[in-house]
Amino acid sequence: MTTYNQSATATTGAGSSTTQNVIDNDTVVFTVTNSNVSSFTISVSNCTSNKTSMSSGQNCTISFSGTGTYTVTVGGFSGGKEPEYYVATLTGSVTASATQYTVTSGVISLGGVRTFFGDSGSIALGDLYKGGSLVPNITQNSGHPTSGEIGMDDLYGVWKN
Repeated sequence: MTTYNQSATATTGAGSSTTQNVIDNDTVVFTVTNSNVSSFTISVSNCTSNKTSMSSGQNCTISFSGTGTYTVTVGGFSGGKEPEYYVATLTGSVTASATQYTVTSGVISLGGVRTFFGDSGSIALGDLYKGGSLVPNITQNSGHPTSGEIGMDDLYGVWKN
């Protein structure tokens, strides 16, 4: 789990935009400022915020429970006879966190591997290469073979998305 800190200055028109890609167990602390606005309203899509409004210079914490794209829009009106709308947007994509196969020693069964990867059919050994149809090409699988000889012991502690 990582906490990212992002800040933006709300502007008129299309507003300012910030991007932060995350994993589903990350959080983003988003700070928005503009001296012309005393209170901002927070709206979210495909994420949650710990607040629905905040003052300029304060922050909200954004968390995620699914995957896909998310948007956080923070907007507010300036005071005066001709108020203007100021907005800042935080967007990004949310990917699933990786899960490790719990068998790290001893006997590995293909049935257990099939269950771990959510596969109900037969498994060919080629499916078990990193970057194959079952084992993702992610950092956690850096020592996993991508070609050549593969053995059951190569599956100890393998990761999936």
